[in-house]
Amino acid sequence: MAHGELYQIRRTKIRPGGVKWVVTFDEMEPGRRQRVLIVEDVRLNAQILVNVLQDEYDVAVAYNGIEALEMVKEQMPDLILLDIIMPEMDGYAVCEQLQNDAKTRDIPILFLTALEGGDQNEAYGLELGAMDYIRKPFNVPIVRAKIRNHLELKRYKDLLKRDSRIDGLTRVPNRRRFDEAYVEERLRAKRAKTPLSVLMIDLDLFKRYNDTYGHLQGDDVLKLVAKTLYRNLQRPGGIFWPAGGAGGKNSWLCCPIPIRPGG
Repeated sequence: MAHGELYQIRRTKIRPGGVKWVVTFDEMEPGRRQRVLIVEDVRLNAQILVNVLQDEYDVAVAYNGIEALEMVKEQMPDLILLDIIMPEMDGYAVCEQLQNDAKTRDIPILFLTALEGGDQNEAYGLELGAMDYIRKPFNVPIVRAKIRNHLELKRYKDLLKRDSRIDGLTRVPNRRRFDEAYVEERLRAKRAKTPLSVLMIDLDLFKRYNDTYGHLQGDDVLKLVAKTLYRNLQRPGGIFWPAGGAGGKNSWLCCPIPIRPGG
């Protein structure tokens, strides 16, 4: 596993059509291609954008606002190109729903528009939470430049968010991320009416080991424990955290732990 990758179980989802995307808690897998969702009801316009972007990014297309919201739930894009004028649900309504959801409000949205009277419409979209506008007909160099710039900014924000939630030594989630995950799992268990358990693991004689062999060797033990838990906690959504304890980080909390029937 590459340095910097979080020891967290990944969730794999396959949307209709067979496109498989892997989703992690923190959505930052080093080296992965960034994902762009195009929301455009005119298929020719959508295809133009696919042709422009598909060599650099993982691209998915929704042809209406309702489909777009469903796809975002399944495959959390890094950026959304969102047409304004669409049947059933326009781009403004889609943007508003995404901005009202804490899980999706940080996804940069670029409106696609051919509307006249630009300044007033543009101001309204920006107030809703959109980051920028791309005008039709498309100017390909401008499309590429805007998307590249906004995705670079998104990547840096994601890295900062990830690093604020991981332990610097073991590269596993820290207390802040564990607390967030515990709330998520508790609510999930409540909705599903299923048990939720948390396992606390103590490393016996860790202080004596530290005192005998030194803190550098002790750090190696903690890294090994993190890797071992990662390899064995094979449950989607599993997360663990070095909780600390007397004499050093020798306690670990794991959540959630599956409960077998009858025991």
